[in-house]
Amino acid sequence: MEYKEPMKKFILFWSGGKDSSLALTQILKNQEHRVEALLTIIDPTHNMVWGTGIHESLLLEQAKILKLPLLRIYLSSTIDHDEQLFKTLKRLISNGTEHFAFGFAPQVKKKNKSPAILKSVLSSFSQHIVLPLAEFNREEYAKAHLDSHHHAIVSAIQESHIPLSVLGKAINRDQTLLANDSFENWDQIHSMAIFSPHFKMRLAFSRAITINENENENNDNDVWTVQTLKSV
Repeated sequence: MEYKEPMKKFILFWSGGKDSSLALTQILKNQEHRVEALLTIIDPTHNMVWGTGIHESLLLEQAKILKLPLLRIYLSSTIDHDEQLFKTLKRLISNGTEHFAFGFAPQVKKKNKSPAILKSVLSSFSQHIVLPLAEFNREEYAKAHLDSHHHAIVSAIQESHIPLSVLGKAINRDQTLLANDSFENWDQIHSMAIFSPHFKMRLAFSRAITINENENENNDNDVWTVQTLKSV
């Protein structure tokens, strides 16, 4: 009798952006893989993903379109992030979660820095962590986005590197918003996925008028300018 590998079950860390969306696509290319839920971290002060401008209401809409449950961790600046995050992951593992996936592409980022949250998780849960985009170089990463028909808009920028006019614009197939040399500036923007091969419909959203400034997640004295995006 032919041996069949057991199905691998994943919880995908979900920021709502282009990399999370592409990671989902890469995981599901293997028919023996299943994503059981999305896991996101919310700033309760602004009700949005840390630093991205994506409101919690839009994450819920994305999850609804993907027909996946959305698990939420609310982390304010006044609590120990690692302690609460680790507590949640340990509970999920004890309930049978085998793998946590992150949409991080280390070869694509110019600074090649892991997000702070990924560093924390890797220190204690490395045997459970999967990086579906880890093998992509810049050209492969760009090609995967374009060939799989992912669509996203820019939700946050480092204004010292990217013009303010780029906020809210579509990241489109001809790459007109970004440098033409294999997405050179993609580590200086955050985005929101509005369509992908696994979206049953296009995500509807509205742009808030106000723009907020937040320190970036790696605390390297660069400022992210964020446009708040909400569901219609």
